Amino acid sequence: LLFDTITTPKIIAKYWFGDGNISFSGCLFQLFCVHSLGSVDSFILMLMAADRYIAILQPLRYFAIITKKLTTIFCSCFWVLGVVIVSVMTYMILKLPFCGPNNITGCFCSSSVIFPLACTDVTYVRQVSLIFALSVLLIPLAFIILSYALIVLTIHSMLHSDNWQKPFYTCTTHLLVICLYYIPRVFMYLANYVRLLFNADINVLILYMYTFLPHLA
Repeated sequence: LLFDTITTPKIIAKYWFGDGNISFSGCLFQLFCVHSLGSVDSFILMLMAADRYIAILQPLRYFAIITKKLTTIFCSCFWVLGVVIVSVMTYMILKLPFCGPNNITGCFCSSSVIFPLACTDVTYVRQVSLIFALSVLLIPLAFIILSYALIVLTIHSMLHSDNWQKPFYTCTTHLLVICLYYIPRVFMYLANYVRLLFNADINVLILYMYTFLPHLA
């Protein structure tokens, strides 16, 4: 809800009313919110994978392990971690000199559309941003893959029983969200790093796939 609230009004203003302008400070604020909320998305998907893991492998101890206090602690830590990481990246971008052009190719401000506007070498900042981004994406993704590998092994051992369908269907929605979120996002980060250029409409389409569709699912 927060992510969509930050981005959707300006997208509607741009495509419905032709108002595609945004101030520099507004763009930096949107960039900070987009990346920090995207980081929290990744951490929450990891937390959901842990929840599925415990629900399937330790069903009788689930409510003893997954308590409100533990969930609150983890969620708070993820919010703080996301904000701290993106604050460093946003500060580095803020220090870059921008002398034009001032047209971005996306439908909201993100690091990938801001870097081409700088009038200096942004290789170092781009590399640091990529390391932050891939850490936020790939570390949770590695945990998710490991947890689901153990879940699959558990479900496989239950194939002889009549209850194996329930844990399988418990995971399908989460797996769909994971695919919609991670695959296009990692692809776009790597494509931007190697300067692989796409048509503007294709950029927007891929961007929608990993930002808005997971929230709908």
